[in-house]
Amino acid sequence: MAAVTIAAAAPSAAGEAPLPLVAALREAVAAARARPVPVLASALERELWRRTAVDRAAREALLAGLAATPADTRDAVSAALWAEVRPIDRDNSDYLRSVMPARGWFSAREHGRFVPGWAWLIVQHSRDPALRREVLARIEPLWMRGEIPGSRYALLHDRVALEGGRPQRYGMQIVCRDGRAVPAAVENPAGLDRRRAALGLDPIGAYIAEARMVC
Repeated sequence: MAAVTIAAAAPSAAGEAPLPLVAALREAVAAARARPVPVLASALERELWRRTAVDRAAREALLAGLAATPADTRDAVSAALWAEVRPIDRDNSDYLRSVMPARGWFSAREHGRFVPGWAWLIVQHSRDPALRREVLARIEPLWMRGEIPGSRYALLHDRVALEGGRPQRYGMQIVCRDGRAVPAAVENPAGLDRRRAALGLDPIGAYIAEARMVC
């Protein structure tokens, strides 16, 4: 997906939304919704393609907007842009709950090659911590059998841990601290890279360097 270029624009007055950035995000979302859906194996796969295309377009626009915004106005810009993205996440979560298997997780063989990954992306971006906890419990046995990538398990595990007030295990969730991107609270930091390597993940320094975190 092509990068979205957005010019920086601060709020014109206290409390006002940064309208050019919001408009650009809305345009990116509208363009994603208008894209023709490719020929895929199942109706579920086609619907998830559409929903994740919108999800990605919204986040690309959000990240581009934040990157182009001066630090002293970034909080206001972030709040206005996230207000546009959150309803997309909620709608995607509601849809996913309506189509989830009664037990276990989506199967590429049964539901379509791309369904497990696209469904996981919706869960990762969901505004519903209960959904994330439920899906983590469903996919953990699959991860232990080597049926899903370690990165997906680690990202979901760490998100659930932090939402539950516990330190993360794999350092997948990054936050800004003193103007730098760093892992959120981590259990046993000395063993972090060893735990990451066991899941086939890059060392934490390389992971942070590649993260698109705007601090």
